[in-house]
Amino acid sequence: MKKIFILCVLFIAAFQTQAQILPTANLTIFSEDGQRFFLIQNGERQNEQAQTNIRIEELPQPYYNSKIIFEDPSQKEIS
Repeated sequence: MKKIFILCVLFIAAFQTQAQILPTANLTIFSEDGQRFFLIQNGERQNEQAQTNIRIEELPQPYYNSKIIFEDPSQKEIS
């Protein structure tokens, strides 16, 4: 019985440790006025076609360099 209890405690501790090691985040960006845009993160384009909103899931890094380029060339890019 004691061995089973210790095994369960170790099993739970292993899951807790793994959950803390690999945290991820999600990112949602949208245009309030419906302008289409491209999102570039760390130099990599995230969407092939211009969209009014984009959601990126399971981002493993804590910081990213992002740039938004609007489909309309008269709009300035945001970085």
